[in-house]
Amino acid sequence: MLFGCGEKNQSVQAPQSIPVAFQSLNNSTVIDSSDFVGTLEAVKRVNLASQIDGRIGSIYVSSGQNLTPGEKILKLVPIKQQAQVNQANAQVGQAKSDLTQAQAQLQSAQSQKNKTIDAIAQRRADIAQSNAQLESRQADLVKSKSDLVLAEKNYQRSQFLIKEGAIAQQDVDNKTAALENARSSLKVAQKDRDAAQAALLASKAALNSAYSDQKIAEKQIQTALANIENKQQAIDASLSNVKVFKEDLKYNTLVSPITGTIGDLSSKKIGDILSSGVPFTTIVDNRKLNLNIYVPIEKRNKLKLGLPVEIIKSNGTKGNVGKITFISPTVTQDSQVVLAKVTFNNDGNLKDSQYVKSRIIWNKSTGLLIPTSVVTNIGASNFVFVVEKSKTPDGKEMQIAKQRLIELGKIQGQAYQVISGLKVGEEIIISRTQILANGMPVISEALLQKSPKKVP
Repeated sequence: MLFGCGEKNQSVQAPQSIPVAFQSLNNSTVIDSSDFVGTLEAVKRVNLASQIDGRIGSIYVSSGQNLTPGEKILKLVPIKQQAQVNQANAQVGQAKSDLTQAQAQLQSAQSQKNKTIDAIAQRRADIAQSNAQLESRQADLVKSKSDLVLAEKNYQRSQFLIKEGAIAQQDVDNKTAALENARSSLKVAQKDRDAAQAALLASKAALNSAYSDQKIAEKQIQTALANIENKQQAIDASLSNVKVFKEDLKYNTLVSPITGTIGDLSSKKIGDILSSGVPFTTIVDNRKLNLNIYVPIEKRNKLKLGLPVEIIKSNGTKGNVGKITFISPTVTQDSQVVLAKVTFNNDGNLKDSQYVKSRIIWNKSTGLLIPTSVVTNIGASNFVFVVEKSKTPDGKEMQIAKQRLIELGKIQGQAYQVISGLKVGEEIIISRTQILANGMPVISEALLQKSPKKVP
């Protein structure tokens, strides 16, 4: 009985509170993002190649040297360009010689044409003269025929009269002689008329021949003119080739087209041959870079121009920040990804063709974030300890650790996004969570540090 009475009067002692750190929950910026590995490429990058074939005569720079536009890199000794210039000059000389010959042919053809013109005029004069002679001979022939008719009548009359004894034999002989003379004169007149006709035909044939010669001369002139034009074109083409080949000679000195750093030149020595169009090194300007990111097709609808993208450094911290400047309109067929390009200014730590980890920021919103270290995993569930008020057995207020089931979103740095289970204003316990149990009394470490120490 005494023992029982003593137990009843004894005061109940409250459990000792464990000092822990509290954190009050406030709204934070919640970032929806995805991480990718991408490839860097310089916005300005040149594959350096010679525009002509040549042998290296001088090298003015060294590997890794920073260059400015127009700065000399190396000088070539042309292999074939000078020979091409010499050959083109020879072709010009030959074309000029051919032109001179064509011009001489033209002069000859023009002279021949002038001769044919004179010949035509002469043949026309000959025809006029032949016509006049023919007319004269034709008149003579007519007269001779008349004379013959008269002589024949006189002869016949004399034959009649001689039979009648009316005239002497001498008159008959005279009439006979006159008849013979008329007959001879007619034959001569006919021959002269035929000769005049032949002469006229010959003059006409000569005129036709002169016309033919004129046509031949005109064709020769046309041929000579066309030949002259061809030779002039050949001269122009040869002169153009000379100009082109001389221009090529200007390319024997290679200069930097951009500001940037030249690549490896150690394999190139004086005397080495460079082939036209074959790259032998690069010049890269790393001040501005593009990041190529291949985004899975499932996320293509989230891609937008201007979305911010962060470079993630090797220590996990945020590096350069850029924006998406290009989204491919097509999908890579084999891997079903979409190419996105991000342009940003380099901080000096990144290089062309480097692989880097990056983070696309899809969206930013307001929400709760809690440290990843305070989350306890039990099976597939996640819990945190929140601070709740309670009472001691003797009725005094106290704080206890209350285990609460929560739903988490993505990790953002060293914090989880809270989907449900917590709200703004609540306090969670962020230290000594490994030794806590549900309902265990706790006290704020910060409050203990501010409380004055009791003097014994």
